[in-house]
Amino acid sequence: MTTPDPRQRAAALQLHGLLAHWSECANQAWLNPLLDWEETERARRSLERRLRCAHIGRFKPLADFDWAWPEQCDQRAIAELMSLDFLGSATNAILIGSSGLGKPKSGSYPVIASRSGGCHGGNGQVIFATT
Repeated sequence: MTTPDPRQRAAALQLHGLLAHWSECANQAWLNPLLDWEETERARRSLERRLRCAHIGRFKPLADFDWAWPEQCDQRAIAELMSLDFLGSATNAILIGSSGLGKPKSGSYPVIASRSGGCHGGNGQVIFATT
């Protein structure tokens, strides 16, 4: 995959002022770092907006998950769920268990786990339901 040239990146970011003065800016040392910063910041803000709109709240990282509780938690099944393979095959992942086990919280982890699905990739949909 080839990296777009700086002018294409600036156009994709809709930096019209920069594009209007391109002949003055094109060879400046600060141009590529500026474009990197802008792309990174926009991606961060976009992710924050999608997470906020998903109403899943704050969570601790899965790396901090206490695998010793509950004892019935199948760590291998959770790891498989985190691979998000079910998204590629358009199948559902349903978490079933007793009250108080953290199913809604556990269900939010796959959404955030990978850039290829859920809030990161924008191509997944998650529906939380309780009965």
